[in-house]
Amino acid sequence: MTAKILSERNEARQVFAGRIDVLYTMGRHYLSLPFAALCVPATLLAGNRLGFLSVTPLLLLMAVVIAAEQLTTAYRNRAAGSDPHFWARRYTFVSAIAGATWGLGSVFWFVWGSFPAQAYL
Repeated sequence: MTAKILSERNEARQVFAGRIDVLYTMGRHYLSLPFAALCVPATLLAGNRLGFLSVTPLLLLMAVVIAAEQLTTAYRNRAAGSDPHFWARRYTFVSAIAGATWGLGSVFWFVWGSFPAQAYL
């Protein structure tokens, strides 16, 4: 009975580790950068924001992409048998920061009273 429980725990750990591996393999935080880069001129052309304010979320997204790539590199160079929960927490944190940065971008890039700019976003 104990061997069966240990076997099930080991299998569950391997499945979870495989899921985390898929996250790091398929996750590409940099794919949103071209859209963010296009949001800046769209906001500037609408004329409702100062130039440096609309660039701020883009710069933060670039920092998030750099952090995500560093994390992915660290994951690829991890020690064999490392704790998958450790890597899951870090991936979740970087994803949360990326989402918060997009939320900040929506505040800076959303132009009130301009339907074309709103439709673009």
